[in-house]
Amino acid sequence: RPHVFTLLFFVLTLVLLERHRRDNTRWLFALPPLLVAWVNLHGGFVIAFVLLGCHLVDRLQVLVRSSPGAAPAARRGVRSLLLATALCLLATLVNPHGARALWFPLKLAADRFVVDHVSEFQSPNFHHQLVLGGLIAALWLLLLASKKRLGFVDTVSLAVFFALALYSARHAPLFAVVAAPIMAGLALELPGARLTALLAASRARSGPLIEISRHSVGHLWPAAAIAVVVALIAGGRVDHRYRQPARPVEAVRFLLDQPPAGRPFNDDEFGDYMIYAAWPRQRVFFDGRGDMYGADKMRDYLQMTRVGPRFDQVVARYDFGWAFVRSDSTVAGYLRLRSDWRSVYQDALATVFVRGAGDGR
Repeated sequence: RPHVFTLLFFVLTLVLLERHRRDNTRWLFALPPLLVAWVNLHGGFVIAFVLLGCHLVDRLQVLVRSSPGAAPAARRGVRSLLLATALCLLATLVNPHGARALWFPLKLAADRFVVDHVSEFQSPNFHHQLVLGGLIAALWLLLLASKKRLGFVDTVSLAVFFALALYSARHAPLFAVVAAPIMAGLALELPGARLTALLAASRARSGPLIEISRHSVGHLWPAAAIAVVVALIAGGRVDHRYRQPARPVEAVRFLLDQPPAGRPFNDDEFGDYMIYAAWPRQRVFFDGRGDMYGADKMRDYLQMTRVGPRFDQVVARYDFGWAFVRSDSTVAGYLRLRSDWRSVYQDALATVFVRGAGDGR
């Protein structure tokens, strides 16, 4: 999924900003070209400006608290961050949609209907997200037990991304990425001679392996990875085909062999597989990227799936000729009761209905 690019670029942004914070390196200006790629791959690019804001606040507080002799260096740090931020803003314009690409994620986040109806944008459910709960508990235990005290930028970054993770489950991985190196630093400063000795022994054992990796990373690991993949393919161990009941494979095969007439209504997850397996011969009404369709179309989709009071109005509005839905869904049960819809295909996972003559009762 495209948001894996955001995880990659988020880590790279953290590294570049941290290097700049420590030694004022020019690597900070690698951020604008990175943003050019990021804005064209996923809307999560806006999170780069959150990181830039955290580091800018840190540099400003350093400037305010610095002595007269240290003030010039502090001002240079602030100016370089401001310049990098301005260049990053310009970099986000290098895309097919121009300034609209920058505005779109902000508009999406401000749409209460979309945020409240897309599960990834809702607050995390700790009954199911035990890993996130464990991470938060471990972080606070380390903060209480460690002799190390966090610097200003680490404190601000943790607070900002902790708040974002509580607001939206989508931000939980970003919080984990920010927290992991901070937690490692706290763990190294835990009290107790036994733990310190264990950590020292671990570092001593890891040293030779790290040195081997440093010298071989340019050729050994990529070659080994390619060799493993080739061996798995040759041995028939790699199989990327979808199967029932994970996806509606047989139902989509039916749709390709005997395509119904008219426009489709489809389950959103079925839409994902239809795009993969049947595009462009079959088009979809909706798919799993519901936030991309906007609030109005999402409302119409929910009217259909929940058999709301505007069900027939939505059918008429889009002139649906057939429906491709889960066999055990509410809408499937409703369509079975109507005389103007009839089933032409059904299996344990999916049912295809076509709309025909009838009084609708």
